[in-house]
Amino acid sequence: MKLSSPVALLVERLQQVHQTAQKHEAKLRNSEAATRAVLIDPILEAMGWDTSNPDMIELEKLYGDTRLDYGLLDPSGKVKVIVEAKSL
Repeated sequence: MKLSSPVALLVERLQQVHQTAQKHEAKLRNSEAATRAVLIDPILEAMGWDTSNPDMIELEKLYGDTRLDYGLLDPSGKVKVIVEAKSL
């Protein structure tokens, strides 16, 4: 049985995302949405963030005068990490 640490799993995911970015570079250069779906979401998920759970992540959240691409929330629902997305 192969046991993997969380760090090893993250490194593996980063390698997969890197390969995907190279393969689809032209498409990712033209689309922030594609970059988010193909690159950012898989990395967040590998770090334990459930990108489909609004208790963990708010997308396109208005925070003061700024619209956040991702607001990563603590258990009380406060934004603790901000992630800004751009096309590749």
